[in-house]
Amino acid sequence: MLHVDRSAAEREPARLARLAERLRGAGAGSIEMVEVDVRIGRDQLRFYFDDDRADAQRLAAALAIPAGQGTGPARSPEVRDFTFYRPLPRGGTIEIWLASSTSESAAFN
Repeated sequence: MLHVDRSAAEREPARLARLAERLRGAGAGSIEMVEVDVRIGRDQLRFYFDDDRADAQRLAAALAIPAGQGTGPARSPEVRDFTFYRPLPRGGTIEIWLASSTSESAAFN
């Protein structure tokens, strides 16, 4: 599930489409985009089952920007453990929350 600030989704549809292709290329299954009305401060991936930890880390690595590429320092989405969360979503769910500002988002670049 790809969560993105509604205003960013409206400003950057082509970049979101490219991002979805990058995720598919990294082995993500189906990608459902959810537009939210909250400001997201930093890219993050949330996993809800221990079995999904490695997949979340792999996707985060696929979205990372190495140092020297782009205009700033290396950036990588934060991988967050949500195994404590209830109610649990269906198994295999990894949520990607993209920063509201494209300049703060590794995934948008």
